[in-house]
Amino acid sequence: MKALLVKDIKKFMNILLLGDDFDDFYVSEVVVKKEYSMHIDGRKSVSDGKETPRVSYKDLKPLVYEHLKGKELPELFRLVLCRDKAQMEGVSSEFAGSAVSDYILRAEYTKDGLIIVTGVSYESFTMDKDGEKAWDEYVRRFITNLGADFDE
Repeated sequence: MKALLVKDIKKFMNILLLGDDFDDFYVSEVVVKKEYSMHIDGRKSVSDGKETPRVSYKDLKPLVYEHLKGKELPELFRLVLCRDKAQMEGVSSEFAGSAVSDYILRAEYTKDGLIIVTGVSYESFTMDKDGEKAWDEYVRRFITNLGADFDE
């Protein structure tokens, strides 16, 4: 697990809310606290009443943007995104064979700043942390390639 403190919050938020770099992530959770609160758990009901396990960030991004836009900064904004094992195995061979089921990226804004925290969810207990280390490094490169500066 790594924590990255974003230096230019406005630039990163523009990338997150207006760009397409995060569109292939799934949403696990969205929380916005302003004069009202919004919470999205990342599951979507379909017409037969069953829930789909994953909703893409691309589908929810316009809703998130609508709740955040304006002059008033939120008291709290938390966005928890994830990619699954199959997605990451397609990105790089360093993720193949890992016991990780989900790769997690949490972006959280408060009055103290914007922090990005990495994490993983394992299929079962393991002492092997190679998947977690690979994800930490992948996120560092991903954020750097977006042109967003951060401190660790």
